[in-house]
Amino acid sequence: MKIGFFGDSYLDLFLQHDNISRDDKPWSRRLVEDLDLDCVSSGLGGTSQYYAIHTWKKFIEKKETLDFAFFSFTWHDRLYSSYELNQAIFSSIAEKRDVAKVIEKIDRWDGVPKNYPSGVKLAAELYYNYLYSEDLSMFNYQLQLEYILNLPKKYPETNFIFIPNTEYSRQLATSLFSNGCLINFAFETLSNIEVGSPGVMPIDCNRVGHINKSNHELLKEEFHHIITNYETYKDSIYNFDYNKFDICK
Repeated sequence: MKIGFFGDSYLDLFLQHDNISRDDKPWSRRLVEDLDLDCVSSGLGGTSQYYAIHTWKKFIEKKETLDFAFFSFTWHDRLYSSYELNQAIFSSIAEKRDVAKVIEKIDRWDGVPKNYPSGVKLAAELYYNYLYSEDLSMFNYQLQLEYILNLPKKYPETNFIFIPNTEYSRQLATSLFSNGCLINFAFETLSNIEVGSPGVMPIDCNRVGHINKSNHELLKEEFHHIITNYETYKDSIYNFDYNKFDICK
C-alpha cells in the first residue's frame, strides 16, 4: 500500500532522523512502520498550505498513484518559498523558533551569499509589518482548501483524508467538504489541551509534532482504524472525540 502525507509539522514523519526510539516518532511514522506502508511524501514543519499543494503537484507529475493521501490544513498566514534556504527561515518564523540559530546554520552552508539569510528574515518582517493583508490571505487560503478538497473527484483512485490544524480551518473545511474523509477535529486544539501542553499553538514547544507521546500513539490508532475501514467513512465527516486522548480534564 502506498501512502503520502502533504502538510506541515503535524504530518512530518521526521524521516531525516534514522535511529530514534518509538517514543520520539510522530503518529504518522508509527502508522507507516506498523502497517509496513510505502511512504512517498512527508509534511514539513512550519510550511504554508501551498507547500502541501506544491508537494502534491510534484508527486502527480510522476504519473504515479497513491492508495491514501493525508492533507493537513495549516495556518493561513504562512509564507511559502520553493527555495530551501528561504523556506527554512519562513518555517522558523511560523513556528516561533529561534530564527537567529537557523540563520547561523544556513550561514555555514556552501554557496550561500554573505548576509543572505538575515536579508530574508528582514524581508519577511517588512512584509508582515507593511504589506500583509489578512483579507487577501484568508481569501487565498479558502481557494487553496477548495482545490485540495476537490482532489477526490479528480483522483478517484486515491483515498483522501483531510485533517484541519486550526479551528478556523476546521470550520472552513466543514463548510466546503463533499468527498473523501474529513476529520472534524483540529490539531491545535489537541496540542493546547493535552497533558503537559506548554502553551497555545503555534509555539516552539519542544514536542515532536507538537503532540505528546501518548497522543501520538492514540492518533496512530485512530488513523489505523480509518484506513482499515475507509469504505465506511468515505465521503463523510469523521468526528474525533477529544476525551479519548490524553487531555487535561
